[in-house]
Amino acid sequence: MQRPLEAALDAAVAAGEILRRDFHRPGGARGAGDKAEADLEAERLIRSRLGEAFPGWSYLGEETGRAAGRPGAPLWLVDPNDGTRDYLAGRRGSAVSIGLLAEGHPALGVVFAFAYPDDEGDLFAWAEGCGALRRNGRALSARLPEALGAGDVVLLSSTADRDPATNLRCTEPARYRSVPSIAHRLALVAAGEAAAAVSIFAPGAWDYAAGHALLRGAGAVIVDESGAEVDYGPDGASQTLRAFAGSPGVVGRLVPRPWPEVYSGPWRGERTASLARGRAVGDAALLARAQGCLLGQVAGDNLGALVEFCSAADVAARYPDGPRRLVDGGHWGILAGQPTDDSEMALTLARAVVGAGGYDEAGVLEAYRAWYRTGPFDVGDTTRAALVGYLVADSQANGSLMRASPLAVLAHSLRTGEAAELGRRDSGLTHPHPVCRDAVAAFVVAASRAVARGGEPEAAYEAALGWAKSAAEPAVTDALVRAAAEPPRCDEGHTGWVLVALQNAFHELLHAPSPEAGVVATVRRGGDTDTNAAVAGALLGAVHGRSAVPVQWRNMILSCRPHPLRARHPRPLSCWPVDAMELAEGLLVTGRHD
Repeated sequence: MQRPLEAALDAAVAAGEILRRDFHRPGGARGAGDKAEADLEAERLIRSRLGEAFPGWSYLGEETGRAAGRPGAPLWLVDPNDGTRDYLAGRRGSAVSIGLLAEGHPALGVVFAFAYPDDEGDLFAWAEGCGALRRNGRALSARLPEALGAGDVVLLSSTADRDPATNLRCTEPARYRSVPSIAHRLALVAAGEAAAAVSIFAPGAWDYAAGHALLRGAGAVIVDESGAEVDYGPDGASQTLRAFAGSPGVVGRLVPRPWPEVYSGPWRGERTASLARGRAVGDAALLARAQGCLLGQVAGDNLGALVEFCSAADVAARYPDGPRRLVDGGHWGILAGQPTDDSEMALTLARAVVGAGGYDEAGVLEAYRAWYRTGPFDVGDTTRAALVGYLVADSQANGSLMRASPLAVLAHSLRTGEAAELGRRDSGLTHPHPVCRDAVAAFVVAASRAVARGGEPEAAYEAALGWAKSAAEPAVTDALVRAAAEPPRCDEGHTGWVLVALQNAFHELLHAPSPEAGVVATVRRGGDTDTNAAVAGALLGAVHGRSAVPVQWRNMILSCRPHPLRARHPRPLSCWPVDAMELAEGLLVTGRHD
């Protein structure tokens, strides 16, 4: 199967280039409904290449139909763009799907999510006799759970948040994450990134054949609504009402759940973030750093919340080598991946900026006030006073620094002085003390430089320090200078002091090899752990990018829904971090100078 696998990989990547190019057309990809013009172009390329390489084999594609081969010959099953509706809506995550049936079973699968999570794409491949499943060229060995737990993730369609209550009941006790393409969902399960995948919209042969092969390579199964394993007719035909993928134990639990009750009509009320058609960011590295910034923020916040207000000694006693995983619990009893006030305010800021098409002080302040009216389970004293109309002029608390990561993404195209001024303006809404304003400004200068250019951490540090020496309060400059030599004591004195968070973040910027290392080190220092780790996580995420944020952290964040059915502290959809990556892209689009 090596030759067919190489041919399928070559065809999938080439087809993905066609689809990605059309995805970025001004105004969006051509087409409407569930038909994109690039789908046909992509499949014609796939069919031509596979037909030339294996002229006697059969072929069945969604766009170009059937071509009969020799009796008993292998059969290609192709969907050139699984997830066309999402693709035409400007949403990342649709995928090229190429499967091969040999002797009636899926013997080869290639799935290429060509624009997810950025334009580098996500490529999966497996074939009988060709070794382990590979993801982006790397061999994988996944162990899928036989039972669902609270930390497991089930992959559902992009419409799942139209009815979170029913979907949460159907996936209990696990959580769910939205992924547009069923082929990509199956591939992610085979790769071990999720426990199960579900499709409730009557998927058929070309939707799941490639993913089915990948699942076989991982020792998993795909079954229909009756629990019977999916099979194929001699002509490749296969159809289900619903499909479930994972280990036998897990799919056996999912099949009888009340999936027919799931609402899939128009959005009602709040909805998750999405881009306008044709507005996606083509620079994959830039997008990865922006996504890393927001993911690092939420991850640090949530990990720190496990031990908020503890001393360093207490943290070490409870977690001799950590904490390192996002799990339910902590001081507030929140869900794994759930934001505290730090990241809820950051999400509020991001949504306000993207919604308005830019930073507007009055609009952002009203968004903060609207957030406060939702009854957050924690609010800092200085922030609370400001949002009810009283600015505490002498406070040097960290409440404006803790929410600043969206400003860094927004400011990626600004000059240093402009980025600093943006930070000062936002801090002034709630924390007008010059030290607070300049601490936020220094952070925005460094993190926006990291998002825009990448490179070594020292460059981001030098950008902030250079600005501070010429324009900032001396105390802010001193904190940046000290950061190069040592971290602050985080669990003594005024633990919520903005300069503690600032010095800690820049110390980890210069000394931590990854977001995980820097966030964990921060949390182990105790004190105001959620804020300190949120600030450090955002800065490190901006430098190192999305892929450096641990997969477990990303999975918990993108599947965290503090809904009344699950959460001790339920929160409105606008406070859920499930669309953090889309918000990061929206901030880049809002801030870019075309």
